[in-house]
Amino acid sequence: MKMFRCFLMLLLVFPMASCSLRKLAAPEHIPQTTSSRPSAEQGANLFAAAEKWRMEKAYPTALGAYQNYLYTYPNAPRTADALMAVADIYRILKKPALAIPYYQRLIVQHPDSVLAPQAKLGILTTFSQIGDYPKVVSEGQSFLKSPLPKDYFQKISAITADGCRHLNRYSEAASIYAMLVEKSTGKDADTALENMRGILDKVSRADLTSLLNRTSSPQVKPWILLQLAKDSLGTEQPEKALEILTRLTEQYPETDAAIQAGQIIATLKKRSDFKRHTLGCLLPLSGTYELYGKQAMRGIELAQSQFTTSHPDAQLTVLIKDTGSDPAKTVTAVKELADAGVAAIIGPVATADIAAQEAQKHDIPIITLTQKPDITRIGDRVFRNFMTYEAQTDAVVSFAVQKLGLRRFGVLYPNEPYGINFKTLFQDKVTAAGGQIVMTSSYDSAQTDFRDILKSFAGSTTATPSADQNIPSSTNVAASTSSNANIEALFIPEAPSKLAVIAPQLPLAKLQSVVLLGTNLWHSAKLMHMAGPSLQGAIVPDGFFADSISNNVQQFVRSFREAFGESPDYIEAVSYDTAMMMFQIVSDPELQFRSSIVSALLNSAGYHGVTGDFHFNANREVEKKLYLLQIKGEQFVETVSP
Repeated sequence: MKMFRCFLMLLLVFPMASCSLRKLAAPEHIPQTTSSRPSAEQGANLFAAAEKWRMEKAYPTALGAYQNYLYTYPNAPRTADALMAVADIYRILKKPALAIPYYQRLIVQHPDSVLAPQAKLGILTTFSQIGDYPKVVSEGQSFLKSPLPKDYFQKISAITADGCRHLNRYSEAASIYAMLVEKSTGKDADTALENMRGILDKVSRADLTSLLNRTSSPQVKPWILLQLAKDSLGTEQPEKALEILTRLTEQYPETDAAIQAGQIIATLKKRSDFKRHTLGCLLPLSGTYELYGKQAMRGIELAQSQFTTSHPDAQLTVLIKDTGSDPAKTVTAVKELADAGVAAIIGPVATADIAAQEAQKHDIPIITLTQKPDITRIGDRVFRNFMTYEAQTDAVVSFAVQKLGLRRFGVLYPNEPYGINFKTLFQDKVTAAGGQIVMTSSYDSAQTDFRDILKSFAGSTTATPSADQNIPSSTNVAASTSSNANIEALFIPEAPSKLAVIAPQLPLAKLQSVVLLGTNLWHSAKLMHMAGPSLQGAIVPDGFFADSISNNVQQFVRSFREAFGESPDYIEAVSYDTAMMMFQIVSDPELQFRSSIVSALLNSAGYHGVTGDFHFNANREVEKKLYLLQIKGEQFVETVSP
């Protein structure tokens, strides 16, 4: 043994050869000496010694010997073996990055070697080990373009697909896994299929369709079809999902995917078990809000009469339930409508939140007629078609700023929820529109003398506003008033009875030049009779105007008067529009699921109603322009039409 080591040391004294192709550093572990001409025999002995040390797991010593061999004999017969050995040892020594240049040199200098595919696999495995997934993907895709033995092709494909998955390139990963399924058998095919199934829900619909058309594998196709069906369900397209699932079960009946498809089909059939032409209607026909409930019912009855007249083949049924404005009664009413299999629900006017929660539980679309804040947040089956506080303030402020050119506003409001909500919304809208809130002031519901407050708005005093005046620091507020130009418009969210007390005091405060802005409550014949002269020029929003010049509105008003002997109001009009819209939707012969009603409501270009053109946004809130009316003489005049 001692003589063998001495002989080996003699072999290491040969001089190092020089070659322009060599880019590797000199050996790290074995000192280099010089000699004149290293022989092939000496090279073979050196390689044999390196192999022996590797077998004995003396990896640092073996590494030095292999490197010396490569440095001294760059073109020897065993160069490819030495390159592979060095790369493998670096990985054993947990220095994977140092292995990559040796794999690469082997591939470049010995492309036809039986070790080249192994080197390619080694490169990908190493890049994956150090987490360089962009390199895994780029190198892997390059390797897959060249011929590879079957086992290496499968392994390189799998690593490349895994790299794509780590980079969230799910479409590419799914394509590679699908190819592996086609070209593999047994456990390898099962593994590839399982990996592909695990990411199909992250592949876009377009890419899934493309992959479906490219693959011929009867193992792959069913799972792609199943995912396409699930995607359709997720986007409220149950009819499309049912079509895909039926195709799957017919073409691939013996697959596990078909079993899952059958289960989904059964669920869909339960969901489609409703009466398409039957609508539910929740209205307070007794109790506190009985008047509004009966108004809404008249609008719905007129819509049904007109629709069935123009569509004689339509077999519409409207089931009306009295909520009595009572939460418990409302819950019972929704359950009864669900048991009756209604396609959707209209209403209620009151207890809308209770009704919406219960309808959501039963997966029934409901179009509420309420101003209650955030009603549509209850669930994805809840819609609102009603004039909100926000819509009113938006309409008034937009007109005042954009059309009238006003910039300085005051707010006089009752210190109660109605007034506070409107005041807050008005401030926000004015600020967003580039206007300025100069002053706000609240008052108690029992107050009757408004002269001092109104004078402070007019700027006829120089005193600082009193402590009971609400002047938020977040707005640009004048701490004192000094001229009649202090405000250009005054917003008063109040009911007619109280406004009749405030209005006559406006001239006393010399506010004649100030534009008055109100809410839809101002649109009242009673108010005009009591305080009309003091409110001239005031701008008022509303969701319906019976005296509109619109032919559509005038036809509705005539029909309503013929049926009920009086003119319709907003409640009748919005109920009529809602019912007409729903009658159109449920009359679609292709309708199979309640979720399709949701899609129809969300995806429609809009509806032309007597309350104006409207549609629903992604939050299921109605979007429509309001009427803007101006008080002129003893009547309201249409200034802006929806």
